[in-house]
Amino acid sequence: MLPTLGESIADATLLRWLKRAGDEVKRGEELAEIETEKATMPIECPADGVLLAVLADEGGVIVTRQVLAVVGQSGEKWECGSSGEKRGVHAPTGRREPSRSSKPPVDAY
Repeated sequence: MLPTLGESIADATLLRWLKRAGDEVKRGEELAEIETEKATMPIECPADGVLLAVLADEGGVIVTRQVLAVVGQSGEKWECGSSGEKRGVHAPTGRREPSRSSKPPVDAY
């Protein structure tokens, strides 16, 4: 998710992705670069795993707490539900949707 960047900053522009879906990622590794009205800064990965999905486009405006990407485990699949809801993704409230598979749900960051 795009973290809260301060009281006066509600959105940013996603300049570029530094990783692609399928890439292995490590906690603290830079995933993307964003630009706010005040600065250009990296978005870091909060967990080890595999980048399963990239959900925001380069050049697009992103807002605070918007899900930008999904990180899971190697071999795990990520998919949208029939209603467009993201399965296994943390909702902004921090609650997790129940998973119907035997594998643990993925986390969205």
